[in-house]
Amino acid sequence: MGITEISAEDAFLLYSTHGLSPTQIKSMGFSFDEQEFVDKMEQHQKIS
Repeated sequence: MGITEISAEDAFLLYSTHGLSPTQIKSMGFSFDEQEFVDKMEQHQKIS
């Protein structure tokens, strides 16, 4: 089973809607831009 690249936005949606941590997302075989993911988290925190 290979690693599938997903966008940081998709990873953030998995985090925000399903409660999956970045570690859980990676363990499912997905990779994403971690810095972009952190940026999306920070943007979300500013809005909330």
